[in-house]
Amino acid sequence: MSKFLSANAAILLGFALLTCSVVSASAERRVALVVGNAHYNNPSLVLTNPKNDAEDVGAALIAIGFEVIQAIDTNRRDLDLNMAKFARLATDADAALFFYAGHALQYQGRNYLMPIDAEVEDEVSLRYQMMLIDDVRAALDRASGVKIMILDACRNNPVVDSLRRKTSGESRAIGATRGLARTDKTQGMVVAYSTASDQVAADGKGRNSPFTDAFLKRLKEPGLEIEQSVSQGCV
Repeated sequence: MSKFLSANAAILLGFALLTCSVVSASAERRVALVVGNAHYNNPSLVLTNPKNDAEDVGAALIAIGFEVIQAIDTNRRDLDLNMAKFARLATDADAALFFYAGHALQYQGRNYLMPIDAEVEDEVSLRYQMMLIDDVRAALDRASGVKIMILDACRNNPVVDSLRRKTSGESRAIGATRGLARTDKTQGMVVAYSTASDQVAADGKGRNSPFTDAFLKRLKEPGLEIEQSVSQGCV
């Protein structure tokens, strides 16, 4: 997806998030888990911006009243522990938000987030080395109010090519699929991607990815009046 379209998606998400988090003065608890995975154990997977993206988004969310769990360069165990902590905090929260920047991939229509220590050798590895997006949704669903999932995660991933080669000719071959699969719409949940389904997003050449850069600018805009409805999500 172009930088222009990524920026537009981020602006829409900014509208939705601010609508959800500041339009109601009665909202008492807003919680977020913000993850940035950049320094992967596999040198070919190292990224420049996810750490910056997560740190900057975390700071911006704190500024608008979120309690933020920040997790940088998480291995599988740490990602699981932070997700469990987030799920507990999200229980009956007025707003719960999950932000992820880093590598992710889809396989057979299901999306997986990649911890920094993941060693994906074949399709079996996906279940035990990666985190299924369904686990994120389960944590968000514990909130009683607004639920927001932001995936700035569709960077070009060499693991996808490796899986494609290893599963070539098998009935469950990964095929030519890139990026992430579109998540089915869930009532009451806003899901935002940095690019279109089955496409790869840019990591960016500045401090932040194009998507996160536009999102942060929208969040920091003073005196913003929100009239947008989020019933349809921001996808």
